[in-house]
Amino acid sequence: MKKPINRIIFCAIIIIGVWAGIASAESVNLPQTGQTKCYDAEGAEITCAGTGQDGEKQAGMPWPNPRFTAGTGAEADCMIDNLTGLMWPKNGNLAGGKKTWDDAIDYANNLTLCGHSDWRLPNINELESLANADETNTAAWLNAQGFTNVQSNLYWSSTAVAYSMNFAWFVHMSNGLVKYYYKTSNYYVWPVRTGQQPGNSAISLPKTGQTVTWRAGDDGDLEKGIPWPSPRFTVQGACVTDNLTGLMWPKDGNLAGGKKTWDDAIDYANNLTLCGHSDWRLPNRKELFSLIDYGNQEPALPSGRPFANVQSNFYWSSTTYAYTGSAWIVDLWSGVVNYDYKGYNGYVWPVRAGQSGSFDNLTISISGTGSGTVTSSPSGISCGSTCSASFASGTVVTLTAVADASANSAFTGWSGACTGTSTTCTVTMDASKNVTAQFSKPAQSIQISLTSGWNFISFPNLPTDKSVTKVFADVSSNVRIIWGYDNQNKKWQVYKPKVQGSTFDVIGNIESGKGYWVYMDASGNIDMTGWTASTAPIPLYPGWNLIGYNGNDGTINPPSGWVIIWGWEKGLWYAKHSTLNDLSALPLNSLSKGKAYWIKMTEAATDWTQQ
Repeated sequence: MKKPINRIIFCAIIIIGVWAGIASAESVNLPQTGQTKCYDAEGAEITCAGTGQDGEKQAGMPWPNPRFTAGTGAEADCMIDNLTGLMWPKNGNLAGGKKTWDDAIDYANNLTLCGHSDWRLPNINELESLANADETNTAAWLNAQGFTNVQSNLYWSSTAVAYSMNFAWFVHMSNGLVKYYYKTSNYYVWPVRTGQQPGNSAISLPKTGQTVTWRAGDDGDLEKGIPWPSPRFTVQGACVTDNLTGLMWPKDGNLAGGKKTWDDAIDYANNLTLCGHSDWRLPNRKELFSLIDYGNQEPALPSGRPFANVQSNFYWSSTTYAYTGSAWIVDLWSGVVNYDYKGYNGYVWPVRAGQSGSFDNLTISISGTGSGTVTSSPSGISCGSTCSASFASGTVVTLTAVADASANSAFTGWSGACTGTSTTCTVTMDASKNVTAQFSKPAQSIQISLTSGWNFISFPNLPTDKSVTKVFADVSSNVRIIWGYDNQNKKWQVYKPKVQGSTFDVIGNIESGKGYWVYMDASGNIDMTGWTASTAPIPLYPGWNLIGYNGNDGTINPPSGWVIIWGWEKGLWYAKHSTLNDLSALPLNSLSKGKAYWIKMTEAATDWTQQ
């Protein structure tokens, strides 16, 4: 009896929903390469223990047993890959010979087989998934698994070479070589379809990265596979986690500092300690291959990647070209997967299992009158320069605050997700968090003595409240007038506490690095608690500049472009000229902290650092 049509539709909706959920996943499980043996530099099989080779580590998801299942009934001429869920024609040469790339796509698109008409040419990730690194001839192994007529030769993928209409990628089905050649060349055709979802042992293949389409039915048109997560990568200090695979890589693509032989590459990776981890290893062929973005070239890595120093050359994998003295390499500049003699030199990019799952952001802020730095363990935070980093959820991050002793600063405490005054604190990353570290400069009691009449002064120290009324509060009854000068705009500024109104700009706040004329009706002292003023370079402008000197007493070392410097003390002028020695003034031989000076410039200068 036929099933009711509405029930069929209902079931179809469920199936579509399941597959939609799978397609929207943002992570994949990489499979093992198939390699279970280890080999020396001459290709002789050796004991795997302690080698660090792919045959020892066997990183990745184990293959199901059996790997392939023959179809039954209407699907008897097809095979299901229980690792990937893909369906393939049982006959590896169903097309009856070689075809150009365009003809191969047409053949696959028009194929009806096993009751299905949704066949297509496989993309490069799907075709490469058939390679078995434990075999010298993958085609022969596939034929032994239940396929027939699989050729030890080149098979077209639907993936075109990025930014080229003339080339497309292929897989050599004898050994698993991944290369590209002219689309007009003739290679074998092996269509594929999505198939049936196998059991829990199935992996999900990601997209290749190709988005450019050259014709209907190619990889850029169909974009089959699991979409990449956004962001694809998460930076964790000197390391980067690939959110697609969960693998962790050094941020520096040439951390080893040059090429190494295969054995030395494995030793380097096995002995690496980085980002608080010592379980690094040389990646296998599948892991290195997973970084390739077939929508990019030079390098063939995903756009927006945070890596540095990726070399335009091949990188070693830990996978031996079975029973040979060669090992598999991946050219990260082009995407080619090839093999080379183990005694040759290639680049090294270690990997570790990483931390899959979600990540939370930790942001550090520095506040206060002082200065200092905050670092983290695991690495990632180095604030001032790097004040935000992502850590895997659940990570316990230890923060350490170090005050800048040269700036007379002290650490005074944490706020936000950290509290207390200890220089270290711990944060558990169970959500994105913010932490503030406060640094202060110790207060200093200072006194500025003002005589009756004119005073030519500056302020090497300033209180928190820098308003002119606050700074001169102790002597306000004796202040007749204060003159300042806007060096950039060449305008006088004035403060007259006993007279309202002025045609000049009114001084609001006393500023570090500026000089002031102060007229006192009687002598008096300014007593205040302040902090050492900045010794940052004083900006100077063409013409006259009225400046306050905050550095230590010492010889005059003005910037280029200066003409003359004038100082004043108790009614006497002091001067130093850039070229003249005979001046109608006393010689100015040094600058004094807390004094004011006139300096004339022929050009602007921003590099006069106070000593």
